[in-house]
Formats: sequence, structure tokens, C-alpha cells
Amino acid sequence: MGDTPTVTLQTILTAMTTVLQSFYSMFANIVTTITENPILFIVVLFSIAFSLLSFALVIARRMGLRGMSAGGRRRRRGYRR
Repeated sequence: MGDTPTVTLQTILTAMTTVLQSFYSMFANIVTTITENPILFIVVLFSIAFSLLSFALVIARRMGLRGMSAGGRRRRRGYRR
């Protein structure tokens, strides 16, 4: 029968370190690509700003705050027959 590989804490930590290092290098490449291209950088900044604003509005509305244009719920007027 063949040798079964032994899994030790050292091999697990080595594998996790390798995966994290590759992830960080990919992330660094993406950030470098975005920051070197001005048009792409502007689009990414606007999308991040819009996402943060939308998230803040969702949180504010869940806390019970309504905007000026909301005006509360309006009832539909039914037609009387």
C-alpha cells in the first residue's frame, strides 16, 4: 500500500501563507492597474462613492428617517360607484 501523506500544522500554515501571498499579489496588481489608468480610476471612485451613499441611505431609512420628498405613505383614492 502507498504512503499516506501526513498533514501537520506546519504544512497547513505553509499552504495558507502561500494562498494569502498570492491573494495579496493579485490584489496589488488590481490596485496598480486601476490607479495607473485615470479613466478607470475615476469610474471606480464614483462607484465606491455611490455605493457608500446608497448604503448610508438604507441605514438611515431603517432607522426611521425619511427624506423631504417621501411625504409619508399616500393612499390611493378609490373610485366610488
